[in-house]
Amino acid sequence: MGTELTELTSDVMVQLAPARRQLVASLVAEYGASPTFAFTLALLAAGTVRERQLVRLLLRQLDELPPEGREAGEDSTATT
Repeated sequence: MGTELTELTSDVMVQLAPARRQLVASLVAEYGASPTFAFTLALLAAGTVRERQLVRLLLRQLDELPPEGREAGEDSTATT
């Protein structure tokens, strides 16, 4: 699966504007993103303003879930 994701990520990356491509590459290199998260970052970078707003809304709502709605071992002290 990792190879398929790497190929998909490459397909998305080549379509990004150079500045967005560099941002994604920098984050992946600096934080050692998994193939799944590298793909997610590339998709987010390819998104429109509206799509990124929806992602921020989702992240805020996920951070506000009560403990019983969180995954086991998830850090409940994360800040937004």
